Amino acid sequence: MNQYTGDGIMALFGAPIARSGSGRALAVCLCASGELAAALELARQVLAESRKHRVSLDSEPLSLAVLSAAQLATGDVAAACDTAREAVACAERIQAGVHLPSALHALSRALLAAGGLDDAGAAIDRMEQSARSIGALNLLPLATWRRAELAELRGDAEEDARLLAQARAGFLARGAEGHARTLERLLA
Repeated sequence: MNQYTGDGIMALFGAPIARSGSGRALAVCLCASGELAAALELARQVLAESRKHRVSLDSEPLSLAVLSAAQLATGDVAAACDTAREAVACAERIQAGVHLPSALHALSRALLAAGGLDDAGAAIDRMEQSARSIGALNLLPLATWRRAELAELRGDAEEDARLLAQARAGFLARGAEGHARTLERLLA
């Protein structure tokens, strides 16, 4: 278990607004390192803390997207779908366009896991359009990666490989070497 638990991160930072951002970032790191239970607990705690103290509510869609990713990683696909839908609705309601692509990314991942391929395709399209509209071009390789997963689920191995290679090139061009290595392993 990582030394930084939800309680630990909340104790490290004094102000709720600082705890929100740092806790959300730590939840992502915990999820990436395979500490899924801790990531899920911390993602829930960060969201509850933000709502309780009414801080970082402009980032609530991002907190919900992180929670959805943690739920998905722990195998709770239905909860991940619900939370991602909430993230998209929240981003639209508060007009947080900067967080809409992340919310749509969470939704596309959850829908792919749930087998909702047409809805996932629509979420990917919206994610790409939203990322382009705000100039978040670093998110475009993620959309391409999700399209590759969609092609794989539809049984199109050739399109899957083409899109994975395209996403890998996009990540390399943006310096996202970790994602590029992951895709390289998938292409091998």
